Amino acid sequence: MIKILQIVPTLGYGGVAQFLLNYYKQMDKNEIRFDFITHGSVEAFHQELIDGGSQIFYFKSIGKEGLKYYLKQLKDVFENNTYDIVHTHDGHLVGLTAFFCRRYFKGKIICHAHTTLCVNPKHRYFMPVFRWLARHNSDKLLGCGVLACRYIFGKGSQFKVIHNAVDVDRFQQVHKEDALALREQLGIPKNAFIIGHVGLFSPPKNHFFLIRIFEKIYHLHKNAHLVLVGGGELQEDVKQECKKMGIEKRIHFVGKQSNIPLYMYIFNVFALPSRWEGLPVVGVEAQAAGLHCVMAEAIDHDVDAGLGMVDFLPTTDEALDKWQTTLMKGYASPCRKDIDIAMNAAGYEIRGSVNSLVNVYKDIVK
Repeated sequence: MIKILQIVPTLGYGGVAQFLLNYYKQMDKNEIRFDFITHGSVEAFHQELIDGGSQIFYFKSIGKEGLKYYLKQLKDVFENNTYDIVHTHDGHLVGLTAFFCRRYFKGKIICHAHTTLCVNPKHRYFMPVFRWLARHNSDKLLGCGVLACRYIFGKGSQFKVIHNAVDVDRFQQVHKEDALALREQLGIPKNAFIIGHVGLFSPPKNHFFLIRIFEKIYHLHKNAHLVLVGGGELQEDVKQECKKMGIEKRIHFVGKQSNIPLYMYIFNVFALPSRWEGLPVVGVEAQAAGLHCVMAEAIDHDVDAGLGMVDFLPTTDEALDKWQTTLMKGYASPCRKDIDIAMNAAGYEIRGSVNSLVNVYKDIVK
């Protein structure tokens, strides 16, 4: 058995965690086992992982407890457990995390790039150092896309792209009765046109721009509703802004949800106006659900699975009208067969992609 310690900022419903869980669900647990270090909170599905043999270590962050305590936590994990591989997903800090792990761990280390921007302004100055640390403290560099790898590891670095693949079946096997019940629960009329968004309420996701788009739609299309799935630090601020704009009656804040396929089933179109992204899992999920997607120009265009279902637009004031007209255009959904063919060809169907990661693990420990 290959034992792998996954280091992930949060083990919740966000993109990085879902990427890991999508792959892990398809792996043979007699061959590969994941344990997790996370700075996030306990989630309901964690017990399922624990019941399946995984350990989850809930770390306090360096920012809260300081470097000395963080290193103590790390040392304790390595002294009391044996791993073949450490696979770190710590945003722009993957190189620093790998450097810390090298103090206590002599096995193989993988750094994984998931983002195209360092969020912390103070850290941007040190990105050349973080890139050097990633390249010199890892045995393999992986990433969700070329843009993320080039940003996190530096131009000219040798890396492998592991696609943010999803279980397409989950997004095609929603019961219509459940979807009708959800619309009724949310108080959305049968003739409503629903714009959907799934994402953490945080600066990268650009919710304030999204509600400005919807403000235009609100006054032009009386049957339009906006459903926002997710929680986060900015949720209350966004709610208050909606009230100030007088558009809150047709905006539905539904919080964190585990059944994303059900919510996507009721959407007519999907909006993702992110200020920056790596290659968003949720964008792949939306295409698996047969949704037309309107995404920010800044998002890695490789997210497009080739179904003709993605438009990329700039997130500028001048583009607000274009977002409004593009979202409200109305689109026919592709058939299941076309979705399956395109997702497999693009590498976004999990059953066809899982071996790409499994083989990395097997090769690195030879």
